[in-house]
Amino acid sequence: MYEDLRRIRTERHIKMKECAALLGVKEACYCKKECGTLRFSLEEAKKLANFFELPIEVLFFKEESSKMES
Repeated sequence: MYEDLRRIRTERHIKMKECAALLGVKEACYCKKECGTLRFSLEEAKKLANFFELPIEVLFFKEESSKMES
């Protein structure tokens, strides 16, 4: 579901394990969040945005906003 987040993470050679540690969750939980099975909390989204030095919208809302425009 969060294709941009996954793409950016992999382009930067960051493993799911690193993002999971940043959020204080297990790797399997992070994987479910990135795949869209579980939702990221606002606090988690902010942590990831700060970590990647990108606005939250770039990581989480691009796909949804483009659907809304259609």
